[in-house]
Amino acid sequence: MTEKILETLELYLAGDIDIDSLEDRIIPLLWSAQLEADRDLIARIAVELVYIKDGLSDEPTFRTRVAEIASQVPAVVAD
Repeated sequence: MTEKILETLELYLAGDIDIDSLEDRIIPLLWSAQLEADRDLIARIAVELVYIKDGLSDEPTFRTRVAEIASQVPAVVAD
């Protein structure tokens, strides 16, 4: 599942999907995530999304933080 999460983040960071599509793809994964690491990764992204919705952040800051989050994930060999 980590690979799927990272692929979605890469699509967003490359500009291939917008923030709404990112949210639509990432949040449902929380319910099917079996590994704690995957749940934690999704939760970190969800928190950043909430910051935007609450007006505490903006999309450029979100994009930077998502890139930082993605860079902290160990290399995925296989899910």
